[in-house]
Amino acid sequence: NDGALTDEGRDMAEQLRDDPRLAKALSTDPKYRAEAIIMAPNRKCLETGLVAFKDVLKDATWDFDPDIKGKGEHNDAIPELGRETIKKYGAATQLMAKYDEHYDHYHMGTHADRFTRFVSHLYERKERNI
Repeated sequence: NDGALTDEGRDMAEQLRDDPRLAKALSTDPKYRAEAIIMAPNRKCLETGLVAFKDVLKDATWDFDPDIKGKGEHNDAIPELGRETIKKYGAATQLMAKYDEHYDHYHMGTHADRFTRFVSHLYERKERNI
């Protein structure tokens, strides 16, 4: 299902800002700073990204990739719920347009197909620090 984060999940997302493994990506050093945040279109992933990084990576490009998915049904992203989540966190209008374009998980193929497509899309991006 396309459930929201629990209170504990939101707390864990907030703690990501202090995770030493992300220190370089969240630093001000342009050599390491994250230039793009790519999320799955389901709510838990949306909320995690927005709670953890919206205020600290304002200059990053935010995007969705339907090839990223969690466990469960292949199409667990429910567009109405995703749109509500994006509005709730005050994300940019461009992010809503990208969500409307990419929320669908149908016709994704095998895990190998999705992984190959995802990596291929990473190579096509202009950002280097993702």
